[in-house]
Amino acid sequence: MNWDDFFNNETITALISVLLTFVTTRRIFNPPQNTEIFEESLSNAYLPLIKIFSQCEHKYWDADKIEFLNNAQNQDTIKEILSNYYVYLSPEIPEKVYNLFEDVKYGLFSLENFNKIYYLINEDYERIKKYLGYPSMSSSSKFIRTNFGGKMRIFGTILKKMLIITLCFFLVFTLALFIIAGETSIKNIFIFFIIISIIIFTFCIIDKFF
Repeated sequence: MNWDDFFNNETITALISVLLTFVTTRRIFNPPQNTEIFEESLSNAYLPLIKIFSQCEHKYWDADKIEFLNNAQNQDTIKEILSNYYVYLSPEIPEKVYNLFEDVKYGLFSLENFNKIYYLINEDYERIKKYLGYPSMSSSSKFIRTNFGGKMRIFGTILKKMLIITLCFFLVFTLALFIIAGETSIKNIFIFFIIISIIIFTFCIIDKFF
């Protein structure tokens, strides 16, 4: 079976239609329980965190940021949010915040690490606001306002999403090719694993540096 026959196959057409319908329906339909969870997450976890970290982020000098993070009251407030609403937060946020406190304690403060944490919190905060229909910063405005490091992280996030989408479509069409078209030669299987490996390797590299 050649590629023209492959893409003209009724099963392939039906498969594409099902995928597009699923993606569209998932974007339009917001289950009530998910909306409630996101409301709780926004008001109890991300909003208090972004308020505190924004105060620190707006301080110009590293020494002022360190003083802010070393403040016992600020640390207690942040730790209380992380402890009480851990389930509402991305798993990496509490771990990175506690590591940041340890770095500050032992004089190992890194502005780059702080900016990464602030970016993670702000990214989730804006994403949840957008999901719930609240006014949120557009991607273009976010990109313009952020510093160079932030721009690179946004660029890395976009690349990772593109790779995930590419991987999903590649897997679907390859499985369809193997199962429906019967193209299961050793050469095709080898090419399949090579491409998958390249995509995963590229994703890991981007995830490490961004």
